[in-house]
Amino acid sequence: MAGEQDLFEESETDFSADDDIADPTFTIEKASKRKGSLLFEVAIKERRLDSNWSSKIIFNADFYTDFVKLSSDDKETTIAKCVECGRNIRGYAGVSSNFVTHLKLKHADAYKKYKNMKLGNFGSLQECVNGKILHWLVDAAMPVSVVDRQSFVSIFEGTGLKIMSRQTAKKTLEDSYQNMLAKIKDEISSAEYFCTTADIWSGNNRGFFGYTCHWLTQDFQRQSVALACRRFKGAHTADKVGQMIAELNNFFDLDNKNIVMTITDNGSNFIKAFKDHGVDNFHQEEDDSDDELSFRENEFLLPKHHRCSSHTLNLLATTDFLKILKADLAVYEKHKMIFEKCNSPWKKCNWPKSSEVIVAYLGSNLVVPVVTRWNSLYDAVTKIIHHKSRLNILCEQLSLAPFSLSDVQYLESYMLLMTPIAQALDFLQGEQNVKFGLLLPVLITLSNKLQKLSKKEFHLSSVAAKINLALWSRFEIFLLYPLKQILQSQLLY
Repeated sequence: MAGEQDLFEESETDFSADDDIADPTFTIEKASKRKGSLLFEVAIKERRLDSNWSSKIIFNADFYTDFVKLSSDDKETTIAKCVECGRNIRGYAGVSSNFVTHLKLKHADAYKKYKNMKLGNFGSLQECVNGKILHWLVDAAMPVSVVDRQSFVSIFEGTGLKIMSRQTAKKTLEDSYQNMLAKIKDEISSAEYFCTTADIWSGNNRGFFGYTCHWLTQDFQRQSVALACRRFKGAHTADKVGQMIAELNNFFDLDNKNIVMTITDNGSNFIKAFKDHGVDNFHQEEDDSDDELSFRENEFLLPKHHRCSSHTLNLLATTDFLKILKADLAVYEKHKMIFEKCNSPWKKCNWPKSSEVIVAYLGSNLVVPVVTRWNSLYDAVTKIIHHKSRLNILCEQLSLAPFSLSDVQYLESYMLLMTPIAQALDFLQGEQNVKFGLLLPVLITLSNKLQKLSKKEFHLSSVAAKINLALWSRFEIFLLYPLKQILQSQLLY
């Protein structure tokens, strides 16, 4: 019908035609300086809104996020970020025409989804809800049978939505899993070289095996996928570890030609698996010329192997450090005695009544070190030193042995020595700082810091020099091998 308005357009208009509704650089300060702006020379109040601030479908989190309301004396403006493109869209408070128009002009699929939801198209809405339920089942590790429980079904009563049965949910999850595998294989097929990582851990008396894959795109963007997270039953032997890695490589069409290397921790089972079944090994010092026949006789071959640099740094701060201390019995006995004192309040943190006393005196609980969490001992000592002025008062309340001035000074020396290692670990174990191009600068910086500490007067200055030597020993392939290559090239010419 002529003149009939689109069902999804509001009758109000918020801005003139020459006032762009999408401004990715829009800020309150900028708006207040713009001539002709609604906010020009007006006192502005800003208030951030939660995702449920409006019942209008267009303001659903599927379309817009980061809602902000700007209020002046006589006008209110709403600003929200488009989920599809990230641009800031603005309009008069409560009026949605600009937000709808943006979807209509820029994002046809999102606009179609909005229209379906606006019309009450429960076919599309049903599909959306089903997808969110399946995501929740996986994300929360819930049993599929939960969808049959009456308490769960009752959540959707009166909505007109039909909740899938357990059988349907199970089949849909399996289909989604197969689709995901196909998508991963397709992505992998487009790349030429890969790096994989493997890890084994335990939780609730059950073992698990994780395997990930990483590669660079044509424009040097790093891509990562998780290839497996499986139960690992029985003993974690080298043969079983190697067999599982070989099976996963075969399943995803990965081989020793396109896998540059596989990264693992320093666990003896991983080391043995790659020593017995690997085509090569970064850390193998023996002459491998006699092993070619044995490799051919193996049932499976594993790619080149490299030990996780972060885990190796953690060993520097734990295994190597204690080994160095044991060379000087007096220092080691002092270290052992002081850390036994520290262990007493740490144990108390696990007792409800004692924990309440600690929180009452310190304002928070102490950090309890965990063997499998890197830097946790350093963090725990840092917390104790932070509360050193109240430490003995707390020990008295908990009926524990007090800390002497010498004890506190030793813990401060420990912190001083371990701070460079802890900083290097925090940097390397993130999600982004994983390239070899970042490792060498971190190692050189760490070595320089340890060298400076060895010349400083404090309890563990001699240990700092020995830790630095251990660092060069563990990372010889990165620190010494390039130097050898340079010297050899100079001798040739």
